[in-house]
Amino acid sequence: MTCRMRLTPFAVALWMCWLGLVSPDAVSGSQPEIQAAARQVDLLVEQGLRAQKAQPNLRISDEQFVRRVYLDVIGRVPTLDEARRFLDSTDRDKRAKLIDQLLDSPGYVSNFYNYYADILRIQTRLNNNVPGQPYIDWLKDSLRQNKRWDVMVRELLTAEGYIWDNGAAGYYLRDVGMPLDNLSNTVRIFLGTQLGCAQCHDHPFDKWSQLEFYEMAAFTYGVQTRSRGGNVNLRELRREARSLDQSEQRVLRRLVRPLSFKVEEKSYKQLRLPDDYKYDDAKPKQKVEPATVFGEMVSMSKDDSRTEVFAAWVTSKKNPRFAMTIANRLWARLMGVGIINPVDDIRDDSENVNPALLEYLTAQMIAGDFDLKQYLRLVLNTQTYQRQASRLELRPDQLYYFSGPALRRMTAEQVWDSLLTMVVDEVDTRTGRPDFRLALAPKLARMNGDELIALAKNPQKLRQMTREEAGPMMMQAMQMRRKGGSRGNDKYLRASELPSPAPPGHFLREFGQSDREQIEASTTEPTLTQALQLLNGQIDQQLIRKTSVLYRHVDAAAGDDAKINTLWLSILSREPSSTERRLAEREIADHGKDGYANLVWALLNTREFLFIQ
Repeated sequence: MTCRMRLTPFAVALWMCWLGLVSPDAVSGSQPEIQAAARQVDLLVEQGLRAQKAQPNLRISDEQFVRRVYLDVIGRVPTLDEARRFLDSTDRDKRAKLIDQLLDSPGYVSNFYNYYADILRIQTRLNNNVPGQPYIDWLKDSLRQNKRWDVMVRELLTAEGYIWDNGAAGYYLRDVGMPLDNLSNTVRIFLGTQLGCAQCHDHPFDKWSQLEFYEMAAFTYGVQTRSRGGNVNLRELRREARSLDQSEQRVLRRLVRPLSFKVEEKSYKQLRLPDDYKYDDAKPKQKVEPATVFGEMVSMSKDDSRTEVFAAWVTSKKNPRFAMTIANRLWARLMGVGIINPVDDIRDDSENVNPALLEYLTAQMIAGDFDLKQYLRLVLNTQTYQRQASRLELRPDQLYYFSGPALRRMTAEQVWDSLLTMVVDEVDTRTGRPDFRLALAPKLARMNGDELIALAKNPQKLRQMTREEAGPMMMQAMQMRRKGGSRGNDKYLRASELPSPAPPGHFLREFGQSDREQIEASTTEPTLTQALQLLNGQIDQQLIRKTSVLYRHVDAAAGDDAKINTLWLSILSREPSSTERRLAEREIADHGKDGYANLVWALLNTREFLFIQ
């Protein structure tokens, strides 16, 4: 098996790190080492700025920092108590300590679940057929455990089995029957490379040929996503089901549908070039052997699992694109712009605004064994991250050298979750209902056709079996909901706990949540319906109800001055300026209690609320 080696100067620098010729000075996680690495990042950024005759932005205030870091790490604004606690603290290390606290909080899982789910196109119902909850749970559990990125990716690429036995199988089940599209998505997500155009012809804008695409696809082409149904021959079962009445047939279809989808690697499945292949380097319908298109050469025997070999190559520390892609992605997540853009279409001629910086960050990702929290901790502790945002609209072709983070609007999930902090208590620990439909699946997979038909004919037995199998799941869900204070109000849960994606017309979709059909399809473009949602939407009406967190805090504050402070701290994480205070006092004097509601709506509709400053 061959590999086409095309090493750029950047890749050569990384190879020097791997060979020990250059030391990346890995961060172990201790605060002194984090700060030392952060200073090195700042030095590299400042060198890049000087080369462009540009200056770094000023350091942000504590009020700006607490709001920014809460939004970036746990996906929501701080609560009133959280903002006050940080702002009142005189601890010199309070910023670093807050970063550590947030990275270890449940909110981190919620926020970064939204981020990775958008990249992986995770849905509650995968392709409207496969229950996606086990895949959702797998991702959340991986983030909760701080599973290494290379381990997560390897689990996805080598996953087998039913989704209820292995949630990572959702990665292949998301693209049922579309192995070539799945390969294209894999390389784009994890290696920052778009091969999609080469699926049909040589890439018109990059170096990849159609043959190279097929050679890569040969690694995973043997992954089968359809199943014969466990102990059941589904084809025979469908014939036998003709004797059932229509209602029994519907029940039977519902019972066996989950059994129809299972991930299995079939090594005998051989990929061939298309019938209309037109290039001179191979012939139409020719069998294709697996080969990598960059990085190290891989060797494989006929007994080796192709997906295992492929996953090992993708996640290798010697793969010049793997560590760089996730390092660049997460930098863009925190800074608003990647060092190379787009983050998932990296080419030899891509503009790299600071090669030394990206080399250092990539080396840190590798030396830190792909510890995502450790990498985020490094970037969050830099002065570069803690500088004022640059208030400019970057054109797609415009280069940015990181005077500070780029000003950006909150994501739909961040807006929703931030509003929830002012509506309900303990927003981070409130959980949604589990998918009880999967409770029966493991037992159904062990049944034969006669047993399934008998069950479809006996609704009472089916209900009893469902209660028995779902009982432990229901008890656990009730305990979690009691612990999180979630009692009967499933509408007001964090975005990560709601059906994914939200239905059309929902607040999240109106504010740009992805439909999860394409990779990272969310948007922050403004629309008229967004303004209407903030003026008279359902969740905003909840803010001024007597039961809301915000109402109770304002009501408990003694005097108009304290009430005004409470509003500003709850919504903007700062106290009002003298001018704002005078305007607020006038509004309350003119309109009494209604003035407070008017102030709430006014603050929610400011750019300061919607944007990450």
